[in-house]
Amino acid sequence: MKQNDTLSILFTAVVGFIAGAFLYVNHFSKLVAPDNVPTETTIDQLTIVSESYGGCGTDCPSFQVLADGSYRYQYAPSAGADKTIKSGTLPLELQYKLKQALNTNALIEQSKPETPADCNSKHGAVDIRYNITLSSTVYNLDSCGTTINDQGDLWVALSSIWNYFTTIQ
Repeated sequence: MKQNDTLSILFTAVVGFIAGAFLYVNHFSKLVAPDNVPTETTIDQLTIVSESYGGCGTDCPSFQVLADGSYRYQYAPSAGADKTIKSGTLPLELQYKLKQALNTNALIEQSKPETPADCNSKHGAVDIRYNITLSSTVYNLDSCGTTINDQGDLWVALSSIWNYFTTIQ
């Protein structure tokens, strides 16, 4: 055998080994031992409807988010302009953050009515209402009327959605 033949056989063996390893790792190993690690948190029945009110007058934005992360966002591009509706899907990071924060205890606690001493909407600023339907139970949260925890995971996740919508206008 010549030296070139030996190199060709060796090269073919190495390429075959690499191709076989790639196929095994990416295809056949999943048939033998499927990946059971959950990659997504799912909530079957979820609808979030939110609206802002107060200083924005008739130009206040609102949105609806469903369990699959799809949304409809309604806003006025400028004061007095006709309202525009955008729809799409929230980024996976926001969906995950929201679904982790949505728990019954937080929703019950933050939907308890209270009479606040002062509200943003009374001074020309904006307050926000949320109507959250989770597994056929409706929770109403209001930044001026319920016992919200503005530092809690739930309120931070909901605020992140509003922040996202301000970036897509």
